[in-house]
Amino acid sequence: MEIQTYLHRLLRKDFRLNLEPMRYVCDALGNPERAYPVIHVAGTNGKGSTCAFLETLLRHSGKRVGLITSPHLVDLRERIQINREMISSAHLESVVKKIQHILPEPDFLSFFEMLVLAGFEYFREKNVDVAVVEVGLGGRLDATNIVNPAVTVLTPISMDHQEFLGDTLEKIAHEKCGILKKGAPVVSVLQSPEVQRVIEEKCRSLDITPHFVSPLSEQIALGLPGEHQKQNAALALKAAEIFLKGYHLRTIGCHPREGGDLMRSKMDSRLQHAGMTMGMSWIKALANTTWPGRLQTISKNPLVIVDGAHNPAGAKTLAEYLKQHHAGRHITLLFGCMKDKDAIEMAQILGPVASKIICVELAGERAAKAKNLVNTWNKIGFSAEVGESPREAYDQICAILRADQMLVVTGSLFLVGEVLVAG
Repeated sequence: MEIQTYLHRLLRKDFRLNLEPMRYVCDALGNPERAYPVIHVAGTNGKGSTCAFLETLLRHSGKRVGLITSPHLVDLRERIQINREMISSAHLESVVKKIQHILPEPDFLSFFEMLVLAGFEYFREKNVDVAVVEVGLGGRLDATNIVNPAVTVLTPISMDHQEFLGDTLEKIAHEKCGILKKGAPVVSVLQSPEVQRVIEEKCRSLDITPHFVSPLSEQIALGLPGEHQKQNAALALKAAEIFLKGYHLRTIGCHPREGGDLMRSKMDSRLQHAGMTMGMSWIKALANTTWPGRLQTISKNPLVIVDGAHNPAGAKTLAEYLKQHHAGRHITLLFGCMKDKDAIEMAQILGPVASKIICVELAGERAAKAKNLVNTWNKIGFSAEVGESPREAYDQICAILRADQMLVVTGSLFLVGEVLVAG
């Protein structure tokens, strides 16, 4: 596809933390990102899963929902969806060509910027009711941060991308909080004390009240495995409730701060109709939520789980899940990551749950060399070996797994994608 070749050519300009190109093109397009309300989601871990829960809740309430996420696993069209259907190749080509026509030069945008803009314009053309937009990197200078959100969401914030966002939690939190806007409610998990302080200070400066949520009850069934998903689901549920309340107040011509029994009666009626009254609709939505590449079982015989944990916080979540649900199993770890990731700390966390470790090298210049990863594991006392290409290593491991053994593929969503694409 000609357009996909063009898009991949733009990859060399990724991680450009500058909003001016986005502002220029959005203005030239007539600001498609303002054609519908946006729920903007930032954080370090759990953004994709939170977006998945949120999209499902809003769709179950009868809304036509656009979804922008990153990265993709197999097909770049995964990044732009409406009601969980990927943008078609024809629509992607049409929208990208429309954007190309107004660029001052062919390579004016980065890969990520172009796909975000394509999503914004596609959603306008398809008349979505709301868009759920995941931040790519950081927040303040991320390409998605040209939206005027109806609600903002902060998932757990921890150390990651220090070369871009800063070398302390406070600095990283300041960057993530860059998506907060005056007049837009913010929903967050309970964060570490230093992150919590940054969020509260930012909210005070914008005169907004933050909503901090606790994980959902253990009794509530979720479509995504792992205890950490109770937290992501709680975030999504609160954000959906806040958005739908504001959405339905707008549709009946009432301002959220207006009083009066008539307004409250209309609001209650509309919210009940939306299915967001803590009843069967939202329970079904949470139970039916899916999101690939996160503690996803892709084979039961042999047992294979893929998980895109790419930083220490994600590795900790994965390790706790394996200890809780697969204690006693012989676990082979197929590991690969990008060279800018904290491979040492991930190895320290995952090493104790693994019986065998195979390191592989991913495609692209950003990938860590397999031999360097092996040295990392060996240096801290865990025996590891170099594997073939990700897919060859995967096939070789699966061919010899016994019933009491399992394979866990982790370290990067890009590794998960390389395994899945050839499956």
